[in-house]
Amino acid sequence: LEESIPDEIFMVRSLDTLHLHWNKLTGTIPVTLEKSVSLRSLSLSGNSIEGEIPTSIRNVYELEELWLWSTNMKELYLKNFLTLMA
Repeated sequence: LEESIPDEIFMVRSLDTLHLHWNKLTGTIPVTLEKSVSLRSLSLSGNSIEGEIPTSIRNVYELEELWLWSTNMKELYLKNFLTLMA
């Protein structure tokens, strides 16, 4: 994949695992992430995504794993995310 993360990908309510690591994804994490209420594991590592983690991620109650290493996301945004989830 060599584009931004499509908003529609998170509209699949039964989505359990989404591993898109080591593609050439750009842009930000779509706010539609909150629609993936069954999502347990999300890996976006190794892509050129940037920006903040949407605060709507709080609504993804089943999320157990979030992999974001080797991205263009700033450490400040990741620290804010940890505060948000605490």
